[in-house]
Amino acid sequence: MLNTRVQAAVEGLPERHTAIATAMLRLEEQVAELTAMSRIMADLLNDVLFDDREVEEGYSSIRISAQDMTNLAFAVNNVASRAGKLEAHYYAACSGEVGQ
Repeated sequence: MLNTRVQAAVEGLPERHTAIATAMLRLEEQVAELTAMSRIMADLLNDVLFDDREVEEGYSSIRISAQDMTNLAFAVNNVASRAGKLEAHYYAACSGEVGQ
């Protein structure tokens, strides 16, 4: 959902600036989704890295279930994919391209 206060402020800008600002505003949802997914990934990593480990002579031995490994792989790839798409959309927005 676009930030309506910011969107209202954008309306008085010159045309090129309006296009860039509008394009940037459309990135809000992608930023929020990437933030949420990165928090999920951080929670998964925290659970796996610290819940079932043994420390011996300064080294940790970690046991990861197949399900946890699948979840971590999904989360890492999802965050990387979202970040790549957001980067592309950001640079397009800098050029004033409004589409997503």
